[in-house]
Amino acid sequence: MKNIRTCIACREKFDKAGGKLIRITKVGESIEINNDGHLFGRSCYICDKRECIQKVVKNKILNKVFKRQIDNDIYQKIENIL
Repeated sequence: MKNIRTCIACREKFDKAGGKLIRITKVGESIEINNDGHLFGRSCYICDKRECIQKVVKNKILNKVFKRQIDNDIYQKIENIL
């Protein structure tokens, strides 16, 4: 069961190596979109479904995940993935 990750929007589980996940990582005080996996820090995942990306942006789910206010430019970068 290792290498299984859960989308923060739909709660569906995916294999980390499957390529269907967008990785968001908190490095120090900054938030990075980190699909290559080379940054260390607290991370969460969003699957590549349009509905999930829109839900994360609309409901500002990253604020809850990282327990802090996330800048709108990060949400804009996520939305631009569509």
